[in-house]
Amino acid sequence: MAERAGRKMKLTITECRHVYTGVNKKGDSYDIFEIEASKAGERINEKLRSFDALTVGVETEVNVVPFESEKHGKSFTLYPIGASKARSTSEGLNELRAEVAELGERVRLLFARVDGLQQMLKGAPAGTTPAANAALDEKFGEDAPW
Repeated sequence: MAERAGRKMKLTITECRHVYTGVNKKGDSYDIFEIEASKAGERINEKLRSFDALTVGVETEVNVVPFESEKHGKSFTLYPIGASKARSTSEGLNELRAEVAELGERVRLLFARVDGLQQMLKGAPAGTTPAANAALDEKFGEDAPW
């Protein structure tokens, strides 16, 4: 990618919030992150954004490019230099969203299974519930043959 006209500097990223996902004219998706940062311990009081997730708490070398929007006013876009940026954001976010959806489905299935097991235990014969087994263990010892 061609180097954008801007100013190189080292900033410490203090916050990185995903605020927007869009699709460009070519049909590629992109993400915008709202950034808070400091330089030499001083908070930067400007609107900062990035198309990459930047690692919080890490001093990051960036190219700072001014951006003027009729709708949002003046802001500065941070383009990480070298390996200081986090993993490709749209790919990483898409993977994360898919993983969260999969985990949500697995949790839902586990809850359904637990509910089913609880229903089965309610109708179980005497002496087969966990409480009954605990009482037997207490009476006969945990090494009983059942």
